[in-house]
Amino acid sequence: VNSSWKSTLFDITGDTKNTGIDSVRINFEKLTSGARVDWRLVNNQGIVIYPTPASGNTTEIISFTKLGADTSAYYPLNGLIAENFRIEFDYSSGSTSATVPIKNIKIYGSSK
Repeated sequence: VNSSWKSTLFDITGDTKNTGIDSVRINFEKLTSGARVDWRLVNNQGIVIYPTPASGNTTEIISFTKLGADTSAYYPLNGLIAENFRIEFDYSSGSTSATVPIKNIKIYGSSK
């Protein structure tokens, strides 16, 4: 599968530049064997802000292998400070017959 999707860029600065992303919940259709999509948050400079570079990973993985036949994944980001971001999904490591249809994405945050 050679497919990807990028959201629009969200500016979350508000009254202060100290805005944090508390968590991300991604809801999807029930995963089946071979299903996989990689995702990440990227800022307007093209820098990956989640997963953090210190983790050694450039993407998070939603997959049947990792989650089983689940329909939701929750990622605590613990107030990750950001001025803006977009979410990117990459299906290139997944199966052509077992995709991960995304239902919705919920991103929670707060001003610091």
